[in-house]
Amino acid sequence: MCATITSAHAEEIAEAEKALHTAELKIIEIERLKKMEPSLRKEVEALTTKVEKLKSEKAFFGNEDSPQESPNQAPIKRTDLFKTKNEEEEDKRKLRLKLLSKKLRQIDELKKREGELDPNEQAKLAGERKVRAEIEALEKGEAYNADDEDSIVLPTDADEKDKMIKGLKKKLQQIESLKDNENLDADAKAKLATEHRLHQQLAALERGDLEVLIQPPPELELHEVIAGERKEVDKKLKAVNKKLDQIKKLKESNKPLSAEEKNKLATEADLKKQKKTLDFELADVDKKEQDRVFDKLGWQDETKGKKNKK
Repeated sequence: MCATITSAHAEEIAEAEKALHTAELKIIEIERLKKMEPSLRKEVEALTTKVEKLKSEKAFFGNEDSPQESPNQAPIKRTDLFKTKNEEEEDKRKLRLKLLSKKLRQIDELKKREGELDPNEQAKLAGERKVRAEIEALEKGEAYNADDEDSIVLPTDADEKDKMIKGLKKKLQQIESLKDNENLDADAKAKLATEHRLHQQLAALERGDLEVLIQPPPELELHEVIAGERKEVDKKLKAVNKKLDQIKKLKESNKPLSAEEKNKLATEADLKKQKKTLDFELADVDKKEQDRVFDKLGWQDETKGKKNKK
């Protein structure tokens, strides 16, 4: 019995070694073909172009002198191994579309289901928008990159949602308090820049959304742009006037001046030039606001009429 087992075992080893040898040979052949792939692809593309050219010539000149094709002759088919790069990309696109369509069907089924969903199912629902966006891009033949999107998956647990809502409201309150501050550091300016993101997250949470796609902040209206320009000019003008007031006090003090104070006095002429320029800028901003109001109310600017008459 032992001899029989040993013999059977030896046969099994021999078969396994044979299969191993065959697999190794296939790997060697694959590696060889990989090295040949670039030249083979070029050859396939060149031959494809040649075949198409010959077919078009045949269609143009007719086939009187051409050898008759056998009715039983099967068309030549290229194997997947010799597909062009474009054909391979098209196959990948179709396969990806098939997988995404399956995902979408699963999501639609989950939306119809009654009762509470587990975290994995909730995550699938949250990914619906991205699945649809990728399908739309692939159907148009466009590349889709999820990293280009700025999206945030929102919590579904009630406690987590309440916690996030409170945190967002607190941040928005801090931002409101910063708006009245004229001298903001880089950190404060960065906080102000996130206001639109916080508002969008808060609105999505209150709606019960599973995900929010952050949109860029809306463009400012004209009156907001003008108000921002005026605030900036006012800020600069205030700083210049403050320095000029300090210089005036130094000149009226009639006391010996330090080197630093003398340097301040030396900047007076330049500061006055800056003040004059800023006064003109402020007048231009005020004129913009006046024109905006006139346009909104349908009034005519009398100064323009007088200039036109002249």
